[in-house]
Amino acid sequence: MVKMIAVDDSRTDLERIKRIVEETYGSSKPYKLKLFTNAREVYESEEKWDIAILDIMMPGITGMELLYKLRRNNPKTKFIYVTGYDVVVEKAIHSHPFDLVKKRTLEELKQALMDCWVELEKENQTLVLQGEKEMMEIEFRQLIYFEKEHNYVIFHMENQVQKKLKVSSKKVIEQMKNNEITNLCK
Repeated sequence: MVKMIAVDDSRTDLERIKRIVEETYGSSKPYKLKLFTNAREVYESEEKWDIAILDIMMPGITGMELLYKLRRNNPKTKFIYVTGYDVVVEKAIHSHPFDLVKKRTLEELKQALMDCWVELEKENQTLVLQGEKEMMEIEFRQLIYFEKEHNYVIFHMENQVQKKLKVSSKKVIEQMKNNEITNLCK
């Protein structure tokens, strides 16, 4: 299940966002959406989200400040900014959100949400590798990088976890390409 939040100080805009999420995902995709009008509640939370839709200009904590805090908790979160202010767009892009949608064209949020879903599906794939003596499953979402050490490949995962398998790095790369995880193979 994909965990999502929408944070906007405007209840009206939150309801529009909720409607668009429902129209986009409907009952065909498992998701849970939480709405917040107070960015401080989310800022102080340690909860992790897959997708975060953030208004940029909010009183107290801005969407950009919230993005940096949430990104520290979960670097894999997909962030979509929504804004009604053209003047903040350039500055917001420097924080590297997944996408940015202007409130006057909020219907464009549908495409951004679909793109996020495709990206999350890729990240949630599992790589199954047969080593010399054992089989191992690697979740792409938790994989940070891998390296070759003698006849082994060491997979560096989130939370400083390492997995070691006696397999050729060429075989790992081929398997990743077969799963269309080419950005990890560059």
